[in-house]
Amino acid sequence: MDPMEIDDSVHMERSLIKDGLDTKVDLQGRKPPSRRAFVCLGLMCTFLFAAIVGQFLYYHTFTKPTSEDLIQTANSTGEQLKAVWRNVTKEKDQLQQSYNTLKQQKDQLQTNYNSIQRNLNNLQRERNDLQTQFNTMRTNRDELQRSNAALKSAKDQLQRNKDSLQSQLNTLQREKDQLRADYNNLTQVRDQLQQRVSVLDKPCPGAWSKFGCSCFYVSTQISTWSSSSDYCISQGGRLAILNNKEKMMFINKLLGSRTDVWIGLTDSGSEGTWKWVDGSTVTTTFWKPGQPNSKDIDQDCGEFWQGGKVGSWNDENCATESISVCEKPL
Repeated sequence: MDPMEIDDSVHMERSLIKDGLDTKVDLQGRKPPSRRAFVCLGLMCTFLFAAIVGQFLYYHTFTKPTSEDLIQTANSTGEQLKAVWRNVTKEKDQLQQSYNTLKQQKDQLQTNYNSIQRNLNNLQRERNDLQTQFNTMRTNRDELQRSNAALKSAKDQLQRNKDSLQSQLNTLQREKDQLRADYNNLTQVRDQLQQRVSVLDKPCPGAWSKFGCSCFYVSTQISTWSSSSDYCISQGGRLAILNNKEKMMFINKLLGSRTDVWIGLTDSGSEGTWKWVDGSTVTTTFWKPGQPNSKDIDQDCGEFWQGGKVGSWNDENCATESISVCEKPL
């Protein structure tokens, strides 16, 4: 056996360790098959050589062979040694082939290892990059969460401010509407006052007496209530409508003592429902005590009785003839 082959096997093992081929294939954890085979072959050769030597010594010591026997024995021993050599050479070639196969496998494993190592390094770099991106995204997420919380708080504050402003706006709108209504009312009052001022500055014609926004005329012509109404209309007015205390007091003062005059009051349309000649219903009354009473006959027309500070009303037959009071708005 060539000792160089054994050295190559040992060198291969040391080279595998030196090159750092640390894979999951257990090449380093067990002895290579070629080394064990070389050991076995060496032991077999030793035992065989010892047996031949022992046989030779035994033969020369105990049997005392002849030259021919020795030659035959030597030839036999040579053939045996040749056969052993051929077997050893054959096994050596097989071991060399196994060694070459293992070396190819080792190179392939080394190549695979290098590829895996590169992939591992790439994966490690990608993992580090992903970890960095993850940390960055987590930081951004935390920042966004804080920003979201701040925005939510600001939104809630803005909503409260909006509600408060809306309430103030509604209050201001109501105040504005009220001011608009007050302004319109004041405008109407102003216009009315201006009209009244204009009316107050306007004089009444001839024998007409002015009170407020109306002119009053006491007719000296004695006639029925209907004729008196026609007369006042012909003068551009109507029978007087005495629907407040101020007018009653003015007419009471305008008339002479104990004078009765027709005024624009009647219930001829519906008994007991007194109305003024402009069609408005009587609300404030100044009836003389016990009146109206429609005594004996229908008394569907109203007259003014002068007396006291205010005067009073009385119902009378419309056919009765009396003087009248006409009223003409300015």
